[in-house]
Amino acid sequence: MVTLIHGLNPYQSRIELSKLIKGKQISSTYADKANGVTELIFPSDNLSIFGNEQKISIIRDISKNRKKTISNDLSEYIEKQVNNIDMIIYENGKLDARTKLYKTLKKIGNVIETKNLEPKILQKWIIQVLKRDGITLNSRICEMIIQKVGVDQQVLSTELDKLILLAKSENRAELTEDDLDILTENKDVIIFQLLDALTNRDKKNALRIFEDLYSNDNDFPYISSMLARQLKLIYWLKSGEVSEDDMKAVFKIHPYTIGGIKRNVYKFELSFIKLLFAKITNLDFKVKQGKMNAKLGLILLISSV
Repeated sequence: MVTLIHGLNPYQSRIELSKLIKGKQISSTYADKANGVTELIFPSDNLSIFGNEQKISIIRDISKNRKKTISNDLSEYIEKQVNNIDMIIYENGKLDARTKLYKTLKKIGNVIETKNLEPKILQKWIIQVLKRDGITLNSRICEMIIQKVGVDQQVLSTELDKLILLAKSENRAELTEDDLDILTENKDVIIFQLLDALTNRDKKNALRIFEDLYSNDNDFPYISSMLARQLKLIYWLKSGEVSEDDMKAVFKIHPYTIGGIKRNVYKFELSFIKLLFAKITNLDFKVKQGKMNAKLGLILLISSV
């Protein structure tokens, strides 16, 4: 059996992988730097040390290999040996459906595609994770957790562990809003708070948020690109140029992110979005040309709105 595990939800992908390899012997190979398909296939490794059980071969991240012939060669190998091998093709992301390898796996193998959870399902998941440890919370606090931490399930899982440990250390079975102070705030969330402050022309708050975000000049590319991305999403929703379905399906925007922007999109005027986007683009160009200090440029931008 040959199985492809890929998709937009790495947390769920890891769970699917764990299910398939539980209690079995494996051999794992990273394919991103392989020079040929022979480096990915080890016939002797297919047998366990007892000689009576086949190992599972895991081939990781083949899509990152620049030599596309390797992917095609692996596809041909799988077609010939599909009945004699136990293999998992594991991708941190989505494998291009146009490739020969994907088409082969779709035809003769098993394809598991993981997707981002819809907002309501994500909230149910959080409640279930906490419930397993005897911890309860109301829907408002659940929403606040997502707003602060973001929608990445792996990050959420780590942050939920903090809340569980805190509640148990105090012999409590229910979370309160004050408990959320221990959570690490997601930078994407802070970026939206910065935009919100700029929209309200609240320069003092915007500068305070910026100081929390900015540690050194290495932060500039992230902050400028995320500001531009958020503005683009707001513009799409405000103008209607890109539908919500396309934002999810084509541009892979998480449903929760779209929902959060929809609740606040009324605050933004199209003229302001275009102006701010132009300023960010211009600043990015000047910083890359060495004509403007990154931090000073962002402070001047914030002060100018």
